[in-house]
Amino acid sequence: MPAVNDHSEDGEVGENKLSVFARKAPYHYGWDWGGPRFVTSGIWKDVYLQGWSVVNITDFHIQQSSISTEVAQLTAVLEIKSTVSKEITIEIKDTDSERAYETYKLEKGTNSISVPITIAHPKLWWTRELGEQNLYTFYANILDEDDILAEVSVQTGLRQIQLIRNKDKYGTTFQFELNGIPIFAKGANHIPNDSFQTDVTEERYRHEIATAAASNMNMLRVWGWRHL
Repeated sequence: MPAVNDHSEDGEVGENKLSVFARKAPYHYGWDWGGPRFVTSGIWKDVYLQGWSVVNITDFHIQQSSISTEVAQLTAVLEIKSTVSKEITIEIKDTDSERAYETYKLEKGTNSISVPITIAHPKLWWTRELGEQNLYTFYANILDEDDILAEVSVQTGLRQIQLIRNKDKYGTTFQFELNGIPIFAKGANHIPNDSFQTDVTEERYRHEIATAAASNMNMLRVWGWRHL
């Protein structure tokens, strides 16, 4: 979802003053792997106007409560802005056409809504040496009878990752499990591709990931804070 900073009702009107905070990746201030200090700022992506009427889905993501090969218990979490108080139906469906419906009374303003989803015998996401990297696309539709007022989609893999920390005779374990299966983590730290994020392309990311996979890695640790 795009970042939103809507101050149309209170910004720069009368005594109101609008101050925008620019959040930066900490590595821009220098890092111990040799990252130089370049504290730059500015508009570096496309600027556009987004228009909508009545309702707008401002956030949509899938929480994975319980995952197994038998069943996946999920929750679709939505943030919806509405210009009116109105009863609507929320439809959630996935790649396999599994559907869930929830009737909800929207209030004027911002509404936070959770819709439970159950998927029988889900196709789980695995690391490359254990199986396929299955992905599900989830769709959220806001319905007013037969009319679709707003729609959005998100793609995610269904998996459960746990870090097992148990006491043993040597101290404490540090073991990852994926979908209940112990895995041996083989990987590296991923530092920023460039000091200037504007020079980084999708092709560079894809090349790095392909190179890591060809080296039999199954895990990358992001180092440098939020550069991906």
